[in-house]
Amino acid sequence: MTAAIDVFKNFLFPLNVYAYALLLEEGKVDYLHYGLFENEDVSFSDAQQHSTQLLMGRLPPPPCRILEVGIGLGSTLQQLIEAGYEVCGISPDPGQIQLAREKSDARLVCSRLEDFDGQPGCFDVVIFQESSQYIDPLVIFGKARDLLAENGHLVILDEVALKRTEFGHEGLHLLPTMLNLSGHFGFEVTDKLDLSSQAAPTLEYLLRIIDKHRERIISDLGCSAEQINDLNASNKGYREKYREGRFGYAFLRFQKTRMPRWRLEHGGEVHSEAIRTLFHSVFGHEMSEGLWRWKYGDQRGCSLVAWKDDELVAHYGGMTRTVDFFAQPRTVVQIGDVMVHPGEQGVLTKKGSFYQTASAFFELKVGYGREYAASFGFPNERAMRLAQTLGLYGEVDRIVEMSWPAAKRRNWWITGRALDTNTGTGVGDAPWVNLAWERMRADLREAIVGVRDWNYIQHRYLQHPTITYDVIGVSSRLGRSLGLVVLKREGSLWELMDLVGALPDFPHLLRFALSYAAKGGAERVYCWVADSFSRYFQDTGWEKKEIGVSVASNISLFGPSIAQMQQRWWLVSGDTDFK
Repeated sequence: MTAAIDVFKNFLFPLNVYAYALLLEEGKVDYLHYGLFENEDVSFSDAQQHSTQLLMGRLPPPPCRILEVGIGLGSTLQQLIEAGYEVCGISPDPGQIQLAREKSDARLVCSRLEDFDGQPGCFDVVIFQESSQYIDPLVIFGKARDLLAENGHLVILDEVALKRTEFGHEGLHLLPTMLNLSGHFGFEVTDKLDLSSQAAPTLEYLLRIIDKHRERIISDLGCSAEQINDLNASNKGYREKYREGRFGYAFLRFQKTRMPRWRLEHGGEVHSEAIRTLFHSVFGHEMSEGLWRWKYGDQRGCSLVAWKDDELVAHYGGMTRTVDFFAQPRTVVQIGDVMVHPGEQGVLTKKGSFYQTASAFFELKVGYGREYAASFGFPNERAMRLAQTLGLYGEVDRIVEMSWPAAKRRNWWITGRALDTNTGTGVGDAPWVNLAWERMRADLREAIVGVRDWNYIQHRYLQHPTITYDVIGVSSRLGRSLGLVVLKREGSLWELMDLVGALPDFPHLLRFALSYAAKGGAERVYCWVADSFSRYFQDTGWEKKEIGVSVASNISLFGPSIAQMQQRWWLVSGDTDFK
């Protein structure tokens, strides 16, 4: 027992707790995965063995080269060897590798799948037995595609999310997403079993034995009571989600039928140079490294990229934006820098690189239970038609251009002062901006509006690497704060980028902006505005015109609907990525 405790102490939490609780309850530990219960009289160890037998019964017959990703205690690996398979096992946990070496002479590698260096086509089967949930789906399918021989099999036996109904991150991969993504990587689904009802009793069993042996687990493993409480709370949450049909357990088998034309990967800093090269090929001008970092650096954005051989041919990116989503704080993604290499732009179908990157981006990143609650972007009419044809976007509004003659009006009771990064780091400007934002958000509780607090204003306007904006705090001469105006100088035509303040004060802010621009030499001022909110920008001499730009959001089976978001996005020029 003492030797076993020493081994389990080296396991990562919570596997150490599960292993030790099983040892105390069953007297032995062969597996760390769920059991599949055929009836109520089956013991937990037999239910676990039944799960492994189900897995092995659906493998191609030996001789066969198998990679097991995540070896647990090495029991499945050893049974595979005894059945005549040639097996390699990998795990990032040194404790698991150490224990498996005592049971088997199989090839064992202490490595994450991302870092595993295997020769292309060196395996016939890749197995994930309750390890796929911890690995990015792009890595699962990408590495399996490379490591598997022609017609090889990818086998997953694991927990999955069957549907999603709430905001907030959920750890399990969504089953429809996994099935859809497999096609992007050249796989076909050849077997699919729903084992949820058989697996669900495992959660009740774990809750019972962890509670039963709680004191010994804490004392012998050195866990804290808080850790055990959190683990039990998590298992209770999972139990409820199984009962609601939101979480489940599945056997999935995919067959590699072709090598896809493109290789999908996450973008990011490691690919920034290639992304900027593609940007130049598509748009004809450079994106500086500073601008790329301003958009995507420090986890401010994310993207998916497609490679053709060693050349980057597509990029679908977005910048993280915090919004008030009907008065609730949410994180959304602002789509930008959608790029397809000129040589690939002729393939604008579901087989093309644009659809491959865009659909995978939305599958992985956007919707309930994902990193981003929703998306928004500004496609032109051609791009919008294409995205609608492919089933990617829905239109939630139209962008119109509002414009006014600049005029030196007599606003004797209103004054303004420029803000900058130096004054803003003190106690003066941050509270000023934050107060203006709080008033604005209170008036837009029934809308979706991007946060415009000091941190946002500072990054978006005052720290922009290539554009200088006029950021002016506006108040009455009696000292009452009215809000904030942001303008961009463009010769005699200035652009109104943003207004921040209480909506009843917008007429005062707008008139101040027009007067300020006139004093700076402007003849006219314009602003892009979501049409549903254009009424707040009407003033003497105003004009409104269509410019052929939509406000689009992705169509999601598990996320906010297009109808729910229609005519609800508060958006102006400063919310666009190319302004």
